[in-house]
Amino acid sequence: MQKSIAILWNIFFWPAFFHAQADTLKAPVLEEIVLTGTRPLKTLPWSVAVDTLRTLETYQQGVRNAFLRQPGILASNGENFAQDVRISVRGFGSRSAFGIRGVKIWMDGIPLTSPDGTTQLDEISIWDVQSIAFVRSGLSARFGNAAGGGIVLSSPAPLNHALLRSSVSAYGAYNFGARVGYGKDDARHITSVNHHSFRGKRQYAESQNTTLYHKSKLWLSPNWQLTLLAGAYHSPVGEDPGALTKAEFEENPFQSNSRSTQFRAGESVSGGMLALQSQRYLSSKLSWVSSAFLRKRLFEARLPFFAGGWVNLNRDFGGWHNTLEYTPVKNWVVSAGTTFDWQKDRRTLSQNKEGTRGLNSADQYERAFNGGAWVQIEWTKGIWRLQQVARLDLTRFRLEDLFLDDGDQQGKRTFYNRNIAWFATAALSKEVFCSAGVTSGFESPTLNELTNNPSGDAGLNAALNTEKSWQAEIRLHTPSGKKVEWTATVFYATLRNLIIGYELPSTPGRTYYRNAPQARRHGAELVARWHPNPSIDIEATYAASFFTYTSYTTGAVTYTGNRQPLIPAHRIGVRASTVLGKYVGASCQLLVQSSMFADDANQVLVGQFAECNAELSTTQSFSRKVR
Repeated sequence: MQKSIAILWNIFFWPAFFHAQADTLKAPVLEEIVLTGTRPLKTLPWSVAVDTLRTLETYQQGVRNAFLRQPGILASNGENFAQDVRISVRGFGSRSAFGIRGVKIWMDGIPLTSPDGTTQLDEISIWDVQSIAFVRSGLSARFGNAAGGGIVLSSPAPLNHALLRSSVSAYGAYNFGARVGYGKDDARHITSVNHHSFRGKRQYAESQNTTLYHKSKLWLSPNWQLTLLAGAYHSPVGEDPGALTKAEFEENPFQSNSRSTQFRAGESVSGGMLALQSQRYLSSKLSWVSSAFLRKRLFEARLPFFAGGWVNLNRDFGGWHNTLEYTPVKNWVVSAGTTFDWQKDRRTLSQNKEGTRGLNSADQYERAFNGGAWVQIEWTKGIWRLQQVARLDLTRFRLEDLFLDDGDQQGKRTFYNRNIAWFATAALSKEVFCSAGVTSGFESPTLNELTNNPSGDAGLNAALNTEKSWQAEIRLHTPSGKKVEWTATVFYATLRNLIIGYELPSTPGRTYYRNAPQARRHGAELVARWHPNPSIDIEATYAASFFTYTSYTTGAVTYTGNRQPLIPAHRIGVRASTVLGKYVGASCQLLVQSSMFADDANQVLVGQFAECNAELSTTQSFSRKVR
């Protein structure tokens, strides 16, 4: 049962400060820039689901419940803000020891994922997220490195309004936020500031985060729209309670890991972002979308071990993306584009003397660059829509060693990748559509994974290589907007050089990485939704995931035939929401997850569990009545 009590300031205090009537835009509105530049979301060939967050979901300090509603997507570690939420899409991303790997994430069309394939969500407040789009298919043929799946976060439109809101929790957490939209005619703006202070049930599980986010939309002409985005964030506290053994959990499930408290494991982080998007129709047949962005991140972490357990990271990363879309003749659309992303990290490692910084053990510049060029061809006629995508990528990593006490350990790695995708969609009837596709994908090791050598050296790990995959899927689905909607998907994927995390007894708490030669993933995803009227919405989901190592031997130990860890074989979800009367809404979500293994050897089993969340909230009708 949801413990937080949401105090909706906009309901009780809104009229005293602002008049919040949203007005109609007078300027011409171009399509939002979502994923593929000028291509609207509904035309994407991949498995896409769009979820609009409800009011009280934003008071749960995260979007984990929205993630869990989607079959094939796992979200865990939601209350460990030092490690960040762990997200996996059909198994991609499950290897991450901290942060997000293997899944591409955007906020308002600007990537949060850096060129080396890592993503952190510290700079995003859940109160700035209005909707989420989930893409469960591989996206490398269109978006390059680390695109095993995609998540697109969108903030509210800059319409005239104002909002104050806060929440408190029985555990002492509190949140406060303010948002205002303003402007008229050809210039619209929205600015928000939010503060979140979290305390959980577990010991040593506290975080604080303050964010500032701004969006401006400018119409220079009926055919040219500019979007300016800017943000800043500061998170001075992010404690890491760590994992528990089975015996520790049975003794006290709310205690922290002893090493976490011993070494004061946690992090502090701050940074900012500036981005500019341009969307312009050059003619009736040609359009051009371009975006440029720059992000800054200052990060300090205390890891639960002595050698190299104190990390300081100064990161700059940015990019420039372009998309041209041309309609030469009827039924044909040709899109082409380029992406250039760069990343520069200054990383220093020091001893962690039980929460006190000790002597330096590494000081280095780490650089990553990803450049790609792609083309997408689409043909539509009658019941058929065919699409083909091809992309070339160059991914380069370079390390400059500034700590020479242990020798000069410069290094660089370069990866070239070619990826393709084919999709076909046919209307079997007015009520049922069939889509099928085959995609190839790749995921390079991250800078952290390459520099974290099991040999103890600071150089790049020459034995760690790019993970590559092929994925095929067939999907039957109904059109959206019906009272009854359903989607049934089956998929099959093969992987080679699968990147796997592991620990060594000599350095507990530190994760190293290696390649498993081959793996196989196959499964099914079902979604059924019934909304007989605007007041009732019922949805049921099911995911079956059977992921195994088909060839994996390290030393004298073989894991061939074992199940991939951290992926349950079965997940069932049921969600129901309704409006009670006119002014009160209620919803309930039930999740049942089967057991899963926690290690490659399949010796540690995590039991099955069920989770239920219930919510009660006022509706927009009540808000209007109060005003």
